[in-house]
Amino acid sequence: MANKLDLIRNRVAFLLLLFFFGCSAEAESKEKIIAKVGDKTISLNEFIRRAEYTIRPNYCRNNTNIDKKIILNSLIAEKMLSLEVGEESDILKKATVKNFLLGRKEQAMRQFLYDKEVTKKVKLDENLINKVSNNVTRQYDISYISLADTLVVTQLKEELIDFNLGWDSTLHDNYNLKDIPKRVVTWNGLENFKLLDLLFTQDVQKGSIYGPLKFSDEHYMFLKINGWTATKEINESQKLENIKNIEDVYRRRESRVKYEDFIRKVMEDHSIEFNSEIFFNLADIMGPIYMKSQTEKEEIFKKGVWAFDKEQNKYKNLKPDIEQIKKKILYKLDDKSYTVSQFLEDIQIHPLVFRQKQFQQKEFGFQLQMAIIDQVRDKYLTKIAYENNFDQSPEVVRDNSIWSDYLNSVFHKYKYLEIHNADNLFAVDNQTAINEVLNPYINKLQKKYSDKIYINTDLFNSIKLSNIDMSVIYSGAPFSLVVPSFPLITSEHKLDYGEVDNNLN
Repeated sequence: MANKLDLIRNRVAFLLLLFFFGCSAEAESKEKIIAKVGDKTISLNEFIRRAEYTIRPNYCRNNTNIDKKIILNSLIAEKMLSLEVGEESDILKKATVKNFLLGRKEQAMRQFLYDKEVTKKVKLDENLINKVSNNVTRQYDISYISLADTLVVTQLKEELIDFNLGWDSTLHDNYNLKDIPKRVVTWNGLENFKLLDLLFTQDVQKGSIYGPLKFSDEHYMFLKINGWTATKEINESQKLENIKNIEDVYRRRESRVKYEDFIRKVMEDHSIEFNSEIFFNLADIMGPIYMKSQTEKEEIFKKGVWAFDKEQNKYKNLKPDIEQIKKKILYKLDDKSYTVSQFLEDIQIHPLVFRQKQFQQKEFGFQLQMAIIDQVRDKYLTKIAYENNFDQSPEVVRDNSIWSDYLNSVFHKYKYLEIHNADNLFAVDNQTAINEVLNPYINKLQKKYSDKIYINTDLFNSIKLSNIDMSVIYSGAPFSLVVPSFPLITSEHKLDYGEVDNNLN
């Protein structure tokens, strides 16, 4: 598989391999607390995210007051189950779980680093936004030609721009181009920014020729503006919405530029050199796992770490044994060597993220190399995040606590179901298992912890929820889920326990 690649190189400079991590932290200066359960709290942000960013069960999927009460009861139940197990539970002692929680914490830290170094430094040009706003409803009809040969680009520039020899005559007569491509260009964030800047920020003229626009070292464009049409904005609300969309596009653009500049400064003195023989051996072992169908891959990923021991048995007669190369050097980072064993440990904390979601089998080696490079890049970003004490950020601490409580509660829930011979029932009919087995148990815990539970009813009553199913993820991140799945613990809506405290903090 991998040895057929001609794209891979032994030595790669980080400066040339930048990858945009497109998510930032949603920092809040001070969390609003909706409920307190012992020493644990549930913030307003947590309530909304757990309700809106995951798919809720049928019994609380709507946006009525009863649905809200079931959601709150479920989140409080999750905290109570976690308290029952304790911070030193068996599940939290497992190495895979520790690595998972550490990986999620460091991912959140990198998001706060991104927020500091990128998001907060983005300054939009109001004049530019206004120019685009004035032209945003235009639909341009253009003729164009795309080129890769720089010699032809230089020659065309002389003929079309410098000497103004004419668009049609030059392309038809000098280059024997019978059909000149045409297309319509509208304002959207998917177009190349150089083309958008030309058409929507400059005073372009009908019939004028522009170029060469350089999109990359191997992609140049000349274009002629045949004309345009424009629609009038219906009302002020539409105009404001257009401005917001324009600002979002430019904010993403500026964020990408600043992020690449930041990564360039961080990585400019570092380089990675792969041991090609061991790398290809590793790629041959990992390839069959990663090239499985999406469903099969997800099942492997859910185990927390790649199931190498089980998977490699299927291929041991065809592929190198992972044990034979564990102690071999996979790559050198500057002057330090990293073995395959160290790499396998790293991916437990930082699972690999492939830059492309879909690719052919023959491309796996190259995609694996890029994923390793991005993982190494994140090591340096994590180091800087620690230096900024982002591990102590309240939002990072809370995010890790949410996941710890979730894992604790799931562990305890399934043990309880197993003890009461209801684990199989829960697997096939969780609604019945909740009603018959878990609801009574949660009611007992509500009485047990009642004097330790406080609810901010004013804040709770102010919440407005949607009834739209969503599953929100981080794109291009080692851990894609923003929050844990909704806690399937109780379907009760009564809030007949605890005390009211509208001044929780």
